[in-house]
Amino acid sequence: MRVSLDVLEAEETCLEESFNEQKRFIESISSANGDRDIVMLNVSGTIMATKRAIFQIVEDSALAQQLDDTKWTVQGSLSLFKAWTPNQ
Repeated sequence: MRVSLDVLEAEETCLEESFNEQKRFIESISSANGDRDIVMLNVSGTIMATKRAIFQIVEDSALAQQLDDTKWTVQGSLSLFKAWTPNQ
């Protein structure tokens, strides 16, 4: 019986750590510039949200260039994204 309690306690600790990690992530994306820095994605029907900084990790990538500060702050809405050509 003690072994079962130890296993359950370990599972609880793991779940608690996972919860705290998710809580920190949510707090980080909801801070300061909030909506301006969040990118919403539809990945095969699943809606996901992430910070645009994630796409800027590889500075030479197409996404990093599209989401750089100058274009991001100027665009103001998704309508400009729709007008971009594939080369942009």
